[in-house]
Amino acid sequence: MSAFKRFSVAVAVTALIISVVQSGEIPEELKEAGKQAHDICVKKTGAQEEHIANAMKGEFAEDEKFKCYLNCILEQFNLLKEDDTINYEVMEQLAPESMKSNLEQMKKECGQSAGANKCEKAFNLNKCAYKVNPNTYFSL
Repeated sequence: MSAFKRFSVAVAVTALIISVVQSGEIPEELKEAGKQAHDICVKKTGAQEEHIANAMKGEFAEDEKFKCYLNCILEQFNLLKEDDTINYEVMEQLAPESMKSNLEQMKKECGQSAGANKCEKAFNLNKCAYKVNPNTYFSL
């Protein structure tokens, strides 16, 4: 994957995690790059497309493969620190100025989501992100 596509997907994933994508169409280049990450993570984890699609409606399946899919998306673009905590510093650097207040809200409400393992942490973070702003949440 080219550096530009990797950066584009990182931006898309950051938006996913902080759930602050502004309403409207997702740019085509982000859709394409996001699809690559999606395909890699579905293949790696075996997550069901239905579970991924249902997350858009706030329905988060209690399924280990789906939870690990969400973690895989984070790992693909180094949005986790070495200790598996969320790297909010990277998110802040990538987020446009118009998204900064939403990121702050998510950091305040979600923080470092707890979980027994990194898959569960990613799952809990996504659930929290949806709760913070369900109208703008999307998943890859």
